[in-house]
Amino acid sequence: MKILTPNNRICLTFVLLATFIVLLPNLDNGWVNWDDHKYVLENPLIRSLAVENIAAIFTQREFMGNYHPLTLLSLAVDFSLFGLDARGYHATNLLLHLANTALVFWLFTLLGLRSAAAALVALLFGVHPMHLESVAWISARKDVLYGLFFLSGLIAYLNFLLRAESRSKFYIFALVSFALSLLAKPMAVTFPVILLIIDYLKKRPDWRKALLEKAPFFALSLIFGLVAIFTQQDAEALPGAREIDFFESLAVSGFSLCVYLFKSIFSVHLSAFHPYPVPPGAPLPWYFYTAGLGLIFFAALVFKRIIRDRRIVFGLGFFLVSIAPVLQFLPVGHALHAERYTYIAYLGLFYLIAVGIEIIFKQNKPVSAKHLISTGLKRGAN
Repeated sequence: MKILTPNNRICLTFVLLATFIVLLPNLDNGWVNWDDHKYVLENPLIRSLAVENIAAIFTQREFMGNYHPLTLLSLAVDFSLFGLDARGYHATNLLLHLANTALVFWLFTLLGLRSAAAALVALLFGVHPMHLESVAWISARKDVLYGLFFLSGLIAYLNFLLRAESRSKFYIFALVSFALSLLAKPMAVTFPVILLIIDYLKKRPDWRKALLEKAPFFALSLIFGLVAIFTQQDAEALPGAREIDFFESLAVSGFSLCVYLFKSIFSVHLSAFHPYPVPPGAPLPWYFYTAGLGLIFFAALVFKRIIRDRRIVFGLGFFLVSIAPVLQFLPVGHALHAERYTYIAYLGLFYLIAVGIEIIFKQNKPVSAKHLISTGLKRGAN
């Protein structure tokens, strides 16, 4: 499939230019007192690119509650180039985000969207207010970095499916990209399930073969998932099991999901930190429980419609699978939800918006005069 058609070039240029203009003011931002001192200003790990220092980055078991050595390595590269000049770090974040925006356009073109629809998904990804935190906050480098390899891996996998030649090369590239994404942020563990959702969209006939292909990906997910749990325990980010029961976990997850869905359209009350509304041990407010019930009722109403269209299943599946690890079913940290968690997940919702617009335009496509005359002649003859 040819991606760089003249029409695609025009659409992609517009999207990248718009994203660049909207986010350009971020270059004037400085440091903030939220993790920047630990990640950069006071971090001895990034002060050198010597072999022993790089080895220390990759062998340190836990840093800020996570194992993400590739993120620290990228900050070390920035330090070697810019020292403590914040503009350089912000410029790197912006460049990575622009690269991700281009990859989003490429990905959804491969998934079958027309140029304008793929451009809409990329534009929403590029300028959506919920993505600002991942770009404007230097300590959120892990989001734009893991996104780069996550999207590259999905594109490689689609080339593996769509091409007749060099398929093994694209398979290996997808696997390596996935590993690099995990080394940037553990949230990439959902990658193998996203591959299966792509298989569903593309109507792959042999599910046993498709599952067998995913075995190395699931193995990596399991390994890094366990590493993430252990590092969170080391950082004391996982509360004791008695602090929240099963039903409260369901209520928290349902409420968080509602918040993410709402803010995809109405991006209000944005903040770097969204704490729980009650102290530990106190009962959750009533609206936490009604939010989950409302989702179940809505899902029951639209379920029959959903299962008829693979594109809807793909979009919802992409979103739900990507956002699932951060819905706080297993409470981690002290934040109820966070804008940066939507960086990849919202692509599923943006895809649904683009597909919906395509369907509307297709249904309201103007009928040519020639078609009307021919139809009238046929009816008259009958």
